[in-house]
Amino acid sequence: PLWRAGVVQVTLAVSDPGVGASGIASVCVTTTGGCVALEPGTNGEYATTLTVPSGTDGAPTISATVTDVAGNSTTVGPVALKIDRKAPALTLSTDQVGAWTNTAVTVTATADDGTGSGIGELCLGDTCDTVNPKTATVDPPPGTFIERTFNASATDNVGNTTTAGPVTARVDRAIPTATLSVTPDANADGIYNAGESATATFSCADVGSGVASCALFNGATEVATPSPFTINTSTTGTASLTV
Repeated sequence: PLWRAGVVQVTLAVSDPGVGASGIASVCVTTTGGCVALEPGTNGEYATTLTVPSGTDGAPTISATVTDVAGNSTTVGPVALKIDRKAPALTLSTDQVGAWTNTAVTVTATADDGTGSGIGELCLGDTCDTVNPKTATVDPPPGTFIERTFNASATDNVGNTTTAGPVTARVDRAIPTATLSVTPDANADGIYNAGESATATFSCADVGSGVASCALFNGATEVATPSPFTINTSTTGTASLTV
């Protein structure tokens, strides 16, 4: 049988054929317990409903017994109805480590409808189809950065829907910038006189993930953070400053 959602209306068309037949005396239906008597509707049909608890799915059965006035009876069924009132399970995740990364990030949405009607559609961002699981890659060109947010939704074959998110992928492939200046300027030979005051001023900036550290180095040795830094000119020597 096809899957259905919510409450299912079951209609019984009964008759007592034959010339001079005694007519219908009673109709009862059996689902999970004893036979429950039904009263005819205005059109002479007998109807009842069948469902499962909200948040569950299953295949309840129904059978009907019809008895005429003379005591003759017949039973039809049982008939199984598949009813799905449970939304799919949905996970949305990324493989990103830390708040920012400089490598490609994969975002994954995975849906599971268990014993229900099955996944009819899975959406990740603006992409919706039947592919499950579904992935998206966030990988900006070198020299750029991106911060992209994703939501996901999963809908089963009878319309029950689950949403997940948001999750955000942040990839920074832009190189930080730095500035360095020394005041006052050295003499025409590029030399500072011994004891002459000299100050190195430096700064750092990053358009993406932000500056994690900014320091001044003399060769391989860190000499200052933060700016500014007073250069020792009391002794003779050479300084090679980088930020």
